[in-house]
Amino acid sequence: MTDEQIIQKAREAGMTGEATPAVIEFVRNLLEAEIEACAKICEEVGDKDDTFYREESRASDCAYAIRARKSL
Repeated sequence: MTDEQIIQKAREAGMTGEATPAVIEFVRNLLEAEIEACAKICEEVGDKDDTFYREESRASDCAYAIRARKSL
């Protein structure tokens, strides 16, 4: 998420005033933590798969795709 997108979402939520670099960094850290938490859920699902098809599980692909969002 770009700085401009963060500022726009803050305005949509009713925040007024200047978006300082510290606020933007705080939001970015929150987003990164949520992205990592989602990726870990995918990995946990894959780890719990004890079926014959575990080798073909796409859980790790899902985790990779979610983590790739950090660079967007």
